[in-house]
Amino acid sequence: LSLTLHGAGCDGVIGSGKVKGCDGVCDSGKRIDACGVCGGDGQSCAGCDGVANSGKVVDACGACGGDGTACIGCDGSVNSGKVNDECGVCGGDGLSCVGCDGVPNSGKVNDECSVCGGDSTSCQGCDGVANSGLALDACGVCGGDSSTCLGCDGVANDGKVLDACGVCDGDGSSCLGCDNVPNSGKVLDRCGICEGHNDCLGCDDIPNSGVVVDGCGICGGGKTAGGVCLSN
Repeated sequence: LSLTLHGAGCDGVIGSGKVKGCDGVCDSGKRIDACGVCGGDGQSCAGCDGVANSGKVVDACGACGGDGTACIGCDGSVNSGKVNDECGVCGGDGLSCVGCDGVPNSGKVNDECSVCGGDSTSCQGCDGVANSGLALDACGVCGGDSSTCLGCDGVANDGKVLDACGVCDGDGSSCLGCDNVPNSGKVLDRCGICEGHNDCLGCDDIPNSGVVVDGCGICGGGKTAGGVCLSN
């Protein structure tokens, strides 16, 4: 019969203090670890945090106990590295919403005059149409040739006009007839009569000389004797 003495160790020696290990071997020193493994080091059931039976594992992102979302890109893929750019585009280069000023989401665009953020007025013609090229002429006419306000001397806006005689800026007197009518063609005769017939001329062709042809047909009188015309 195998007798166990009170106070004896597993080696049968009283006071030795030796006990059997979990493997049934006396004084093997083996113990059941935190994972319930005989002689184990407590790591077989340890989580990624080093705590036995914590149940924690490394997720797809390499995070202990994580839920796998920390490294998900904007495309929903783990570790894709994709993020939303400044335009809100997943994996974009931030250019799709850049304004003409190079600033994302500024909303600025080139106007019809190719001015960034402009109002299309810098290249408007006088007709209000961008890039029409029309301008006010010297007469204030949009797209005009400056002819509508030219004076007769070719100078814009000087107000000069042709008079009734066709003279630029004239007073209409240069072509007046003696009847005071422009271009009537009427003139004073030698007697000072408008449109007259020179009735005041003497036979000597001098106005108002009073000299006449006498009865002998002599201008200014001739020699007579007893009523007979004498020759010179």
